[in-house]
Amino acid sequence: MSEPTERAERLARLLERANNVVGVVALLVYLVTVSLALSESGWFALVPLTSALLGVGLIHLTVRTFLAHMDLLRTQKAHEVRVSDSPH
Repeated sequence: MSEPTERAERLARLLERANNVVGVVALLVYLVTVSLALSESGWFALVPLTSALLGVGLIHLTVRTFLAHMDLLRTQKAHEVRVSDSPH
């Protein structure tokens, strides 16, 4: 495998891990903030908090879709290379 391909795969794995960590942290912050808001009768804070969490969720889903698409392209390209290298 070439160096740029290996580097791209490493960066994709790093992006996937970072994406998962951000998603978990966002969910934890949301749950803590909502519990504090509800304990202080701050139910009106639920709308902006929920909107922010949905925004983070949308970004998380977009990154996962991008990574899946890139993996599909890489797998397809590797398959094409194997087929073209095989004797007929």
